Amino acid sequence: MASENMKGRSAPRIAGSTKWRKLADDVRRLRIGVMAIQETHLSDAHVDEVHTYYKHLHLINSALPENPTGAGGVGLVFNKLLTNTANLRAHVLVPGRAIVVTMEWHRGDDLSIMAIYAPTNKRENHEMWGTIEQKLREARGRIPKPDLMLGDFNFVEDAIDRFPAKITDMDSPDSFDNLKRYLGLYNGWRDTNPERVDWSWRNRSRSALSRIDRIYCTRALLLASRDWSIDISGMNQDDHSRVSINLADLAMPEVGPGRWSLKAATLQDEGLLSDFDEMGQEALRKVEQMTEGARTNESNLQIVWRDFKRALAARAKRRQREMDCTKISKAETLKNEREQAVAHLRMVGEDSDSNEQARTRLREAEDALHKHLDANHTRTLALKRLSAKKP
Repeated sequence: MASENMKGRSAPRIAGSTKWRKLADDVRRLRIGVMAIQETHLSDAHVDEVHTYYKHLHLINSALPENPTGAGGVGLVFNKLLTNTANLRAHVLVPGRAIVVTMEWHRGDDLSIMAIYAPTNKRENHEMWGTIEQKLREARGRIPKPDLMLGDFNFVEDAIDRFPAKITDMDSPDSFDNLKRYLGLYNGWRDTNPERVDWSWRNRSRSALSRIDRIYCTRALLLASRDWSIDISGMNQDDHSRVSINLADLAMPEVGPGRWSLKAATLQDEGLLSDFDEMGQEALRKVEQMTEGARTNESNLQIVWRDFKRALAARAKRRQREMDCTKISKAETLKNEREQAVAHLRMVGEDSDSNEQARTRLREAEDALHKHLDANHTRTLALKRLSAKKP
């Protein structure tokens, strides 16, 4: 489960949108089941394009009525490879700002998800939470209470979630507290990380940072959740990060890893292909050395073929581990550098002479991580195009 503010489409059409290519790739590759998106800037025609170009996605979008393609908009993206999208039930609470979608989760259990893109205007923001509560109460069960509420709230609940660490008159409105109590929802990231500091939004200079993107859930789901994360995704630079969690159905039986298969990207490795060629040549030599009478139960064509396949798979798995470790090592190094920059900025504070240097360090660390992730997306897209051209 994830949420990220997209800051628009990046192109007039979905076919030319790098943001939608990155989102579609991440949903598949990272096995994101459901993703809330904000500032979608989508018309009905754009939604149809998403379904045309990305068959593994199902999108439910609510546009801002006064400017559907230029401002606002909130949606939920479902990964059809992982979720049941056959009987989704959607309710728009505030057009372009708040929607509730109910899906069948496991064994007939429903999961209701509310996606949020709150206004930046203080009055509109504070009034919206009361509007949502009123509509849910008046629905008398026809609109289910959400089990999860996630999105861009455009305020924080605690001073620790801002840098500089100060509560503004925008933050922690009473109307939102009332809604949380009515729904029985908890700020899962903060409950899981009571002393940790991180931010999901930043400006270019890093003079203002905040954790305005959040995920709330019921107590039952909080107990079944793990991996509460705030990550730079490569989709937005100098803006929003992605927030995510893993949810488990505790009643589900254990599911194994499934059948192993070779990743397409691994087949582009020249060293591995050279090893495959040598292994194939060696298998052919063994076959050619066999005569009809020399074949036994221990030495025959079927044994050679079996051993060749096993050796090929073992070599491919070893090379895949090497490639994965290289990617993970680079990404983890960059993430660690960012965490160190965050800690340094907190240590020097907002009024220190070293503040500007600390902010520059954080910006450079985040830019490097964004560049690395963007390069991974570009490489993945290039491999897909290459594979599509092959007969």
